[in-house]
Amino acid sequence: MWPRTRVALSSLARQNSIHNAPLTRSAALRLPQRAFSTREFSSSSRNSAVYVQFGSGKGGKGPQKKWDKHSAQTYLAGAIVGVGTIYYIAHLERVPETGRWRFMDVSPRIEERMGAEMLQAIIEKHGRQMLPQNHPTTLQVKAVVRRIIQSSGLGHIKGEAIVATDRNMNDGLFHSDERLNVDVRTPSDKHSSESKQKEWTVHVIHEDVPNAFTTFGGHIVVHTGILPVARDDDGLAAVVGHEIAHVVARHPSEKVSLGKVVTVVMGTLELLGVPGAQLITSIILTFLVDLPNSRKAEYEADRIGMKLMARACFDPRAAPAMFARLGEAAKAFGGLNNMEFLQTHPLSQNRVQTLEALLPEAYAAQAENGLCGDTAQHFNGFTRALSALTGRGGGSTSTGTGGWGSEFVDESQTQDTSASGEIIWK
Repeated sequence: MWPRTRVALSSLARQNSIHNAPLTRSAALRLPQRAFSTREFSSSSRNSAVYVQFGSGKGGKGPQKKWDKHSAQTYLAGAIVGVGTIYYIAHLERVPETGRWRFMDVSPRIEERMGAEMLQAIIEKHGRQMLPQNHPTTLQVKAVVRRIIQSSGLGHIKGEAIVATDRNMNDGLFHSDERLNVDVRTPSDKHSSESKQKEWTVHVIHEDVPNAFTTFGGHIVVHTGILPVARDDDGLAAVVGHEIAHVVARHPSEKVSLGKVVTVVMGTLELLGVPGAQLITSIILTFLVDLPNSRKAEYEADRIGMKLMARACFDPRAAPAMFARLGEAAKAFGGLNNMEFLQTHPLSQNRVQTLEALLPEAYAAQAENGLCGDTAQHFNGFTRALSALTGRGGGSTSTGTGGWGSEFVDESQTQDTSASGEIIWK
């Protein structure tokens, strides 16, 4: 009995000594942990609990909230904006001839691939309406295209021989050949090869719609419906020169690049959970970015295109006259409203006024081509002869002798040839 009593008393004495002794630092830190393990001090539910970590070790700075989904989205959006801004600035460039800044991240190789895909889609849609490459109308359109691209050293029509041009002629029109992705060959340029020459293709679609356009890679498509509006080679040169200018200035690639920016902005706003992000982004970018840039691109193509046609010895006065007629034709095919703010193309009257104001530049470009002197002399002589025959002064403002009637006849068409051998459609 006594040994057991001594053991109990000894145990009780040890417990009293522990409770009465001063707490050490390690013991003081351990006691709350035991309390937390047996009792909850928070009256809130576990789902809304905030985890608190007491400062331990070096650098403890008090309570810290746990990483949540909203913070992750915010940091991710910030990273996208930061990286995107750097990428955007790194791909800014100036448009030749106008100096406008733009974002461009489409390479020429991608342009060629997209151009081939678009051409294939056009062939699948209009294959039966496409005129053969040896059709008289196709040949005449090719002749106009050939004069324009050869006179400014912009390449050659696919399948045709390469014609060497004077580099100074191209340098007088554009600030930099490299920024236009144009390889100008000269007899003394030993480093350029024929494979680097830009190739153009010409396709004519038998359709009444007055339309013409180009795709990536230099594929020119002309609808026969625009030929009566063009009236002659000069009018057609105004249209074709405008479309060639779009390719030379890389406007299609600029539009694709802008589309990437729109996608990134829209995705970032949706990531941040902005209500109606897609609708807001679409409205803002459409009316403040896309449409204004499209109209600027059209004005640039008008300006560059008129210089291109003038350099090829076509009469630049045909450009404003052509776009005035094209505006009237567009109204007949559904019409356009008079609010330029809502259109991708400028109003016809505004384009005409702008082109008329740029005529001195076009004539200056024409003067750089010494071959145009014979054309102007021939035109002046033709005007005087016509005035003597009709008894009226003036005459046509067009130097071209080829022309088209108001209707296009596919297989049973009749044709005459002018003194210069060019085809006149009836």
